[in-house]
Amino acid sequence: MGSSSTILLFKQKIQVLRVVIRDSLFTFIIQKKGNEMTSDEHKITMFAGAPIWLFSFAKELRAKPSPAEEHLWKYLSKNQCCGLRFRRQHPLLYFIADFYCHEIKLVVEVDGNIHLIPEQFQYDESRTQELVAKGITVIRFTNEAILNETKFVMAIITETVQKLLLQKKQHFPPT
Repeated sequence: MGSSSTILLFKQKIQVLRVVIRDSLFTFIIQKKGNEMTSDEHKITMFAGAPIWLFSFAKELRAKPSPAEEHLWKYLSKNQCCGLRFRRQHPLLYFIADFYCHEIKLVVEVDGNIHLIPEQFQYDESRTQELVAKGITVIRFTNEAILNETKFVMAIITETVQKLLLQKKQHFPPT
């Protein structure tokens, strides 16, 4: 293995460690604070009660997107997907969604290799269940799919968006 591939592997391991530490920190803070947060400490509506301290973490994540997140953002930004606005690294509950469209309550998650670890996979599943319980649809894609199968990924996202728009229209017909 050459020195550049060793450095790249080391950087990837550091990134994985950061994600694990970040998620552990979130879990610890949530468990520690529990019900101590007052309603003044939350942003309501599109943030689903996310605590204010989570917004600074989201800002940091927006400043350093993964290559797959950066690539997918090229297709989701500026209302390019069915004319809807997506936000990146968006706080929801006590999570940060990679991409979120509030109008149809859709989360798009970008999963790197860390999401293959059984503990992380279980965490992702429980997180998805909590979001679904709040009426939010969650779809997930691997980094590889986003980078190598972009048209396929965008076709799935577009199909999901159209389905959710139709459901919304049926539940809330124009007056």
